[in-house]
Amino acid sequence: MSGCTKRAKHLDQLHVRALPRATPPPRQAPPRRTHHPRPLDAAWQRLDDWLTAGYSPAWIASAAGLTVEAVQHLATRSRQGRGVMARHNARALLSADIATATTAWTPNRRHRRLQALAAIGWPMTRVADETGLHFVTLACVQRGAQNRVGAQLHRGIVAAYDRLHMTPGPSVRARNDAHRKGWAPPLAWDDIDDPNEIPTGVEPTPTERETA
Repeated sequence: MSGCTKRAKHLDQLHVRALPRATPPPRQAPPRRTHHPRPLDAAWQRLDDWLTAGYSPAWIASAAGLTVEAVQHLATRSRQGRGVMARHNARALLSADIATATTAWTPNRRHRRLQALAAIGWPMTRVADETGLHFVTLACVQRGAQNRVGAQLHRGIVAAYDRLHMTPGPSVRARNDAHRKGWAPPLAWDDIDDPNEIPTGVEPTPTERETA
């Protein structure tokens, strides 16, 4: 390679080095995520707020359509550091209106309706589908273990009974179980809300005798 060629190549390299480098575009920071509390966290917070405000587990259970025992269990776990909450409990707490609760109770009309539906073949799992309530809560009311019933739970039970009480249900097991327990079907009642009425054709259940 001649001297002129080497010099020309050297000048070309110097020229390339002298060229301004393209400035990369500034890196944009990723958009900040808006913090939204998770549903379970929001449910725990709502429960804590109600308990702090002085609402009793019975009152909260009435508003949310849960059993008193379930709310008492949640209240204990909340004091001990929370933990996992079942989704159906979280949904019930988040959809509850605490102002609609009541501590008054008249269990007859509720457990009679649910027992009557079982007597014609409607299990509580299917009634739960009709009401949007949890079948454990309905089963507690059905056997008379849930005395305090709020407006939301009462409306759900009455609406399900009105829709289903003249339609035979799909469960032979529920029908046989109700018959064994002496639960009266809908047509055994003239006025299912009359606390003094005795259904025709069946013996009063233990729940009926206790509340008579």
